[in-house]
Amino acid sequence: MKYRREIDGLRAVAVLPVIIYHAGFDLFPAGFLGVDVFFVISGYLITLIISQEVSEGRFSVIDFYERRARRILPALFAMLAVTTIASWLILYPSDFKRYGESLFATAAFLSNVYFFITSDYFSPATELMPLIHTWSLAVEEQFYIFFPLLLLLLARFRAGVTLAVVFTLTVLSLGLAQFLIGKDGSATFYLLPTRAWELGCGALCALWSRKPARPRSNFATTVGLAMIIISMTLFETSVPTPSIWTTVPVLGTTLVIFFGSESGVAGRLLSARPTVAIGLLSYSAYLWHQPLMALTRQQMGIEPPWPVMLFLSILTFALAYLSWRFIEQPFRRRQYGPLPSRQSIFAASATGLIICLSLGLFLHFAKGLPGRMNAETAAILSAARDSSPKTRTCLVKIDTKSTLPELAPDACLWPSKTTQNKGLIVIVGDSHANAFAGSLSELLPEAGYDFRQVTVVGCAPFVGFHIERPKRDCHAANLAIENIVRAMHPERIILAWRGTNMYAEPFDNGEGGVDMDADGEMALDTEFYPDLATADRKYQAVEIFRRGIDRWAESSPLILVGPVPEAAWKVPQTYAWFRKTKNAHQLSTDRSHFEARNDRTLELLGELAAEKKADVVFPHDYLCNAERCFNARDEEVYYTDDDHLSMVGAGLITPAILDLLEKQSGSR
Repeated sequence: MKYRREIDGLRAVAVLPVIIYHAGFDLFPAGFLGVDVFFVISGYLITLIISQEVSEGRFSVIDFYERRARRILPALFAMLAVTTIASWLILYPSDFKRYGESLFATAAFLSNVYFFITSDYFSPATELMPLIHTWSLAVEEQFYIFFPLLLLLLARFRAGVTLAVVFTLTVLSLGLAQFLIGKDGSATFYLLPTRAWELGCGALCALWSRKPARPRSNFATTVGLAMIIISMTLFETSVPTPSIWTTVPVLGTTLVIFFGSESGVAGRLLSARPTVAIGLLSYSAYLWHQPLMALTRQQMGIEPPWPVMLFLSILTFALAYLSWRFIEQPFRRRQYGPLPSRQSIFAASATGLIICLSLGLFLHFAKGLPGRMNAETAAILSAARDSSPKTRTCLVKIDTKSTLPELAPDACLWPSKTTQNKGLIVIVGDSHANAFAGSLSELLPEAGYDFRQVTVVGCAPFVGFHIERPKRDCHAANLAIENIVRAMHPERIILAWRGTNMYAEPFDNGEGGVDMDADGEMALDTEFYPDLATADRKYQAVEIFRRGIDRWAESSPLILVGPVPEAAWKVPQTYAWFRKTKNAHQLSTDRSHFEARNDRTLELLGELAAEKKADVVFPHDYLCNAERCFNARDEEVYYTDDDHLSMVGAGLITPAILDLLEKQSGSR
């Protein structure tokens, strides 16, 4: 196979935007599309090698996998070894446990499946995951398992049959991606069947270009390069990926590969020495960039300033050069490298994979090795515990395929502990309601109330919407919850929810903290609320709250719990870091940022309280002074993460809920 400098230059066009995107710079808002470019290149190169060897009768599956092992695994193992040591030093137990799970999935070449199950790539939380980028390696490895066997099977037929089959599979994969993107965007993004068409486009390039005279066109190459750069510059994360939109960078890459040469403006740019040099480092640069940036974010507890991210971007290429020079290149030289025989590379590969698999399992079952923490940090993490295990199990998870489970008569029920029963109190809402439930399950039964919890992950307790990413049919769940709770005939219903979840805008506290866990992606049920279809997102959300509260008020008197001030950084970790680096004995955020973000919700709740339509408890009355909202103070940690209250934090507010109940009970 003749070496083409412009292909290595194309790798540079793929990797640079990915790194810039993950560094948080706005130069390429859709820099993640660099991965799509990589897929096309991989499909092209692999197919060209295999088809040429098959046609010459010298293709060997064992040889193929040996080359893949030499190309991929040594540099991957080096990155995993360093990242694991750094994670052991930096990550807190819950994060280190998840790291172990992702390490296991990476070694099993199933990290795309793992991250499909556990995360949304476009959630800011993925920027804290050191191995999130390995999902694309898993997609390619899965492709390498099936595609060579397919080409071998088709080798007995005419070349036109192979071309037709690959073309058909490519079109079917694109059609599947377009069909599923509106139904399950996470599966479409991560899994091979909906990514195979991008690799297939590269494969088609290889099959067509093996004809005696591959056409060259400077114009087509320039157009293709422009399509790649324009898509990365003008597209945003809201563009469904992969889908028909993704054909722009994919077909652009296909044009460059099929028509490209070292001549013309685009060809000379791609084959220039600096571009080719970056392209040669692209694999190692891709491996190193995400662990560097994710672990720095974890270590600092805040979004690092741009000079830090610029330094990390430069450091990425320094490490990439070392990896390329001293790991990639030597191990690819079969005769002169450290592992010259096939048996030695396979044995070393198997050993490395087994170590990673075993260590990943160990970290999962060891719960991230909490014993690593020093006494002060361990005390802070312990102080940040969330609600009791029983209330945590009452936080129901749903998706579009599941329904709300039947509630047994004693499910999530804490009966009164006094002889005088003052009636049933039910809390309804999302995980913020669950955060209050732990404290209330202890407080209310002691005061003579039966207490019951009905909560659903990520769903504010109102009908008329669902969450797009990750998929949650909140509308159906809340209709079912309304019927369940009404049948209980409670004395009072407590409603608590995270309203800003529905704004699809991560919270920035203005002091380096940026929310890493917002779900967002609310989709309005326009049949239920047709008049809200064209309104802005925040107005839609607040109107859903207003109308939902009216519906609940038809069942029982209400106590509404206002918005909890979001911290935007992981409070326990950030507090521990601030204690260590700044000797800080409190952690707080600017109250004005909270008020600006929740202005319409606070206004609505104030109106309802003034009109006596519901009793309202405002958490910021207990967590904030006139200027600051406190996240932690003198060993008391009020949050478990960036927005959920700990038992201590909830305990500052729940007595006010009890006071309202007692006033109502006394007035009867």
